[in-house]
Amino acid sequence: MIDPAAHDPQNAMVGVLGGTFDPVHLGHLHAAECVRRVFAPRTILLVPCALPPHKSRSDLAPAEHRLAMLRIAVEETQGLQVSTVEIDRGGPSYTIDTMRSLARSVGAPVFIVGMDSLFEIHTWRDHADLLGEFDLVAVDRPGRDLERARDDLDPEVVTRLVAVSYEPEAARRLPPPPPGAGGRVYHLSIPLRAVSSSAVRAASARNERLDGLVPPGVARYIRRQRLYEQEDPR
Repeated sequence: MIDPAAHDPQNAMVGVLGGTFDPVHLGHLHAAECVRRVFAPRTILLVPCALPPHKSRSDLAPAEHRLAMLRIAVEETQGLQVSTVEIDRGGPSYTIDTMRSLARSVGAPVFIVGMDSLFEIHTWRDHADLLGEFDLVAVDRPGRDLERARDDLDPEVVTRLVAVSYEPEAARRLPPPPPGAGGRVYHLSIPLRAVSSSAVRAASARNERLDGLVPPGVARYIRRQRLYEQEDPR
């Protein structure tokens, strides 16, 4: 865990990217790197869930494998760390609980969410509290265009939207307060990278190479542990 005493006085923001990470793939790392480019956070925490409340896959890889793959992925990646806060807590992983826990230890957590999830945020536990207490960074995902589907967003989200340009450290030029203060949803339009965990699992089931989908070390781990061999290869 991060030492609160080591806060950068210029930017206390800590990015939080959660998910099942089954497995972590290059799309996850690309999104994290794009947020780093624009927001220059102190670090970005990748937080694997214990049990996803919105997904019911019975073949979810055990937490120890998902965690091991994340640690491999960030081993040589600057500015990323892995947090086990949700796995340690156990049970269904709710974002509001995680963010409140991290706020007590890292200072100014900002939740990174894909645009697909932003359109479903009204189904999350205590989503109004999440939006009021914390800042979110919503990054574009293939198949979800904010401008074309803006009317489908929760009105609570729309009133909090702040557009951020995709430029190095652009967030530093936004009006105060700085990211991490809470109550805003920053929309960051990033270059799209069409990779999904389901595509990785299907490719693994077909015994195809995973180049360009996951980091090399993660690909080797998947093969060594024989993960996703029973996945539907379609």
